[in-house]
Amino acid sequence: MVMDFKRSLTFLEINSDLQRTVKYFGHNPNCWMIVIDDTIYYQPYTFGSNLRINKNYPEEHSTHIIGGEFPVFKIIMNEDHPNETGAILLDHFRKLWLTSNVDYHNMLYRYQDKHEIIKNIFQKRRPWFNHVFGALYVRVNCDPNKDRRAFPRCCAGNIPKLNVKINGCERGEGIVENHCKIGILFSIKCEEDIKVTKGDQIQITSKEADKPSSAAIVNLIEESQGFIVKHVSTEKDKLYIGVAPATRYRQKK
Repeated sequence: MVMDFKRSLTFLEINSDLQRTVKYFGHNPNCWMIVIDDTIYYQPYTFGSNLRINKNYPEEHSTHIIGGEFPVFKIIMNEDHPNETGAILLDHFRKLWLTSNVDYHNMLYRYQDKHEIIKNIFQKRRPWFNHVFGALYVRVNCDPNKDRRAFPRCCAGNIPKLNVKINGCERGEGIVENHCKIGILFSIKCEEDIKVTKGDQIQITSKEADKPSSAAIVNLIEESQGFIVKHVSTEKDKLYIGVAPATRYRQKK
């Protein structure tokens, strides 16, 4: 990728007439696209293809560009062929152009400082890179379709249960509806005597600490000293409560 980028700079250095007409987009364009008069050539971007799982491809092609395996769509735009798809793509290009303000000369200076920029990116995004590597890297002789995330989200039929204590009183079994590394959303049976508002502190323990799918929730509970209520809503006979660790809330305060 770095070499492809270097080639583009070299090409523009040689063809100086194009330097004033080039912009480097500030975010993912999600596609490859060329517009020539009333014709659009469009190819969606993908996250690549793990060709190593296809025995028809030799090992040396495991990281090759897959553009040749993915179709390019040709869309004609004129009065005789009104095309809403083409209008959407033109609007997509217009928004990319208007929101990108890095030209050839800006990028040339950034390229000269590439080592510092790359270092800063990896420092800031290290947790995300670790997550992506752990989820996507396929070891030899391993099932490429296996979920390799450290903490898979809960699936139907394997949802961990919680013991919930509100204002010092046991409130029965809570069911996890959603969760992330900084909070949990769970539901309990809605009863008239349950009084809970945003800002209240509640206690939660896990009833199924031994299940792998519960690992993320168990870790969050064990590392927290109680939880602060951040969201409360009701739907039919269920009370939905969203909580964040009390320690995190106090640090933010």
